[in-house]
Amino acid sequence: MTFFAALAHAAACQGDPAPAAASRPAIEVFVGGKTVAKVTPGHPCRASINSRQGGAVEILAGGPPLLATVGDVRWTAESASNGTTFKKNDEEVARIHANQLFDGQGIPLIKVIDGGTIANGPGRVVRKATAVGGRVEITTMIKQPADDAVVTNTDDLVLAAMLSAPEADPTIRGLVACHLLQAAGT
Repeated sequence: MTFFAALAHAAACQGDPAPAAASRPAIEVFVGGKTVAKVTPGHPCRASINSRQGGAVEILAGGPPLLATVGDVRWTAESASNGTTFKKNDEEVARIHANQLFDGQGIPLIKVIDGGTIANGPGRVVRKATAVGGRVEITTMIKQPADDAVVTNTDDLVLAAMLSAPEADPTIRGLVACHLLQAAGT
């Protein structure tokens, strides 16, 4: 077989490329009409979460198990019977279990109760999440209505509550969102 015949044969054997997997739209958190967080499901999962100091934390997370590098920090997640522990350079900094987020010392930060009620660490109800037509509306119970949030392209109350939780560090919020999306297979 000549070189050109072999090349034509190889091209013919390739067939049509496989169709691209349907991608899910980005999940975005809006507060006061401004985007404060964005997570794009997939492999890898991409997250951009605004910090209170200004600027955004950018995360590119692979897995499962979750693995990400943010700057010179290596993030991992390990699942066990007591939930999934997030580690920053091998040091435990957060854990999620039973719709509750804990800090590195095991102190509760936020809990999503059945029906979308959101409580802070001490157990005080602070927000209410409601799924409405492909999005989640989060109403603040103890602050001004300007603190209310809308989380688009999801109806997952736990994901929306964790991604929009001001009680948690922006990097943790992004990693938890990517972990929950990976666990759901998206």
